[in-house]
Amino acid sequence: DAVEVEDQMRSIPSLAMEQLQSQVQVGETTWINTMLGKLWPLIDKGLETYVHEKLTPRIQEKLPKFLQGTHFESFTLGTKSLSVDQVRLLDSPEGVELHLQLNLDGSPEISIKTPAARVGIKKLTFHGNLVIRLDPLMNSTPVVGGAVVYFLEPPKIGIEFSGLGSFLQFPGFAMVVQQAVDNLIADKVLYPNMIGNVMGHTMDPVEYLSPK
Repeated sequence: DAVEVEDQMRSIPSLAMEQLQSQVQVGETTWINTMLGKLWPLIDKGLETYVHEKLTPRIQEKLPKFLQGTHFESFTLGTKSLSVDQVRLLDSPEGVELHLQLNLDGSPEISIKTPAARVGIKKLTFHGNLVIRLDPLMNSTPVVGGAVVYFLEPPKIGIEFSGLGSFLQFPGFAMVVQQAVDNLIADKVLYPNMIGNVMGHTMDPVEYLSPK
């Protein structure tokens, strides 16, 4: 009957969290790394677009005029995907938080073309702790009202260049690229900045994406 259906609907959040809890254990990351491996080609392609549209202008604005034509000639992080070394599930006031320890030690194929020379990036490392906040829990679908992601501390990003020896006109080029990458991440996903999505129809997106 209707009452029984309502009771079943109310149990959805707790059942969903129980299933999540059963999967999330400290040191148990196989499930999420398998998912990341399958999604990696799409993630890599999405990052390529983001680099062209968002990172390139930031680099250009910090370079001297004779290097304003600098752009990424090619970009791929390679086949080795980002991995999660540790995952923790914590309670939050209205839902749960997933804390993911991210790690990337890759050999990308990235070429940056400038009017003066061509520079490559032969090694890229990334280490950071990402928070995924799922809240509020709801007694009806979609079960969770929204999700936001952010870093509580700046992730550590290492960039190893190739070809800088022929780039004597502007020895600060590597620093400009490094700072542009660091600042872009900070502006987008370093708390209190965050990105997310509202799934509950009655929720205000602006209020939801504000720091709590």
